[in-house]
Amino acid sequence: MEEYGGTCYYEFEILKAHELNKEVYTPRFETSPNIFWQLCFKPISVNNPEYCTLILVAIRNQNETNKFDQARRNAFPFKVCLKGLDDIIIKEKTRSIHENENFSKIPIRKIIKRILVPEHLKIGIRFSKIQLTQLSSPWPFPKRETPKDLITLWTGELTNPSGADTRIAVDGQNLYAKSSILKKRSDYFQRMLDGPWMENNSNNNDGFKYNIEITDFNYSSVFQMLNFLYTDQFQLNNNDNIWGLYGIANKYLITELEERVKGKILRGITQSTCAENLFRHAWKFSILKDEFMKYVVQNFNTIRNTNEFKMIIKNKNDYPMFHQLNSEILLAYVPEEPDKKRESGEVNNDNNNNIINNNNDIGKFI
Repeated sequence: MEEYGGTCYYEFEILKAHELNKEVYTPRFETSPNIFWQLCFKPISVNNPEYCTLILVAIRNQNETNKFDQARRNAFPFKVCLKGLDDIIIKEKTRSIHENENFSKIPIRKIIKRILVPEHLKIGIRFSKIQLTQLSSPWPFPKRETPKDLITLWTGELTNPSGADTRIAVDGQNLYAKSSILKKRSDYFQRMLDGPWMENNSNNNDGFKYNIEITDFNYSSVFQMLNFLYTDQFQLNNNDNIWGLYGIANKYLITELEERVKGKILRGITQSTCAENLFRHAWKFSILKDEFMKYVVQNFNTIRNTNEFKMIIKNKNDYPMFHQLNSEILLAYVPEEPDKKRESGEVNNDNNNNIINNNNDIGKFI
C-alpha cells in the first residue's frame, strides 16, 4: 500500500494470470473503520468472453443488514489499474457510481482482452478521497497450493485433543483447535475468546482454556469451517452442506471462505433449483437473496412451470417466508401501474394488489 499526494493505491500480484480460467479474489482491505472491500479479477466475462472484468466487491459488515453504510459512497470515484511485473501500466480506468447503483458489486467491464493478459499481472485500485486504514491479510493472492500431506496432518489435529486449548462441542461430538489460530483467522473468534462473550465458557479444570458449544450449525459445517481456518481448503458434499458452510462463514466473519462459497452457490443457480434455494436458504442472507430473486423474476415464465416450484406451492407451510417472497416476486414480475382514475377521485385496486393480497390462492396464478 502506498500513500502519496492525498491518494492511496492498493495493489496485488496475480501469478500465472494468463492461465486463469476462474475468478480470483484478493484479500480484503479496509477504507474506513469496518468498511471492507475486495477486488475480483474475472478472466472470462459472461457477456464478452474475449474480455476480462475487474470487480470491486463490497463486504457487508454486521451493521449493514438491509443497506450499505453511507461511508462506502465516500470512496467514489476510484481508479483501477492493471500493470505488468515491470510496473508498466497496461490499462487504467476511472469508475464513479450512479445514484441508485448497487454497492455490492461494481464491475469495470472490458478492462483488458484475454489475449493481452500477461503471465504475471498486478491489479490495483486508487482512492483519492479516503485513506486505507489497514490490510487484513498481507499475503499475495492466489496463494501457493498447500501440500496434501500437510493438509491431512492439520485436518487430523481437529479431532485430536492433544495440544489444543479450545474444545468445540457440536451435535454431541467434540472438535479441538488452537485459540491462536482461531483468533488470527476470524475477527469473531478473536472477540469471543478475548472478551466476555457468552460462548467463552472458560473451564480450567478439564485442561481446556476455552469451551465453546455451537448449536446453530451441524458437525459437518463446523468441521469444514475449522478445516478452512487451518488449511484454506474445504469440501462440499451436498446442497445443504454448502448453505450451512456459507452461513457459518458469514456468522464467524471468515470473509474469504464466505466469498468462495458464495461464488459456488451463484455459479450453481439453475431454473430447476433456484426457487427451492431462494425459499429455503437464500432469503436469510440479503446479498444472496437479491441475486436469487433477480434470477427468479427474470426467468419466472419458465420457473413457475417447473415441478420444483409447484412442490413449493403444494408444501408452502414448509417455507416460513413463502407469502413474503411470493409477494416480492409478483410485485417485481408484474409492476404496479399508476392509477389512471385517481384524478376523478376513483380508487383502482389493480390486479397486482389482488394477486398479492390473495397469496393463499397463488396456485391459481401459477
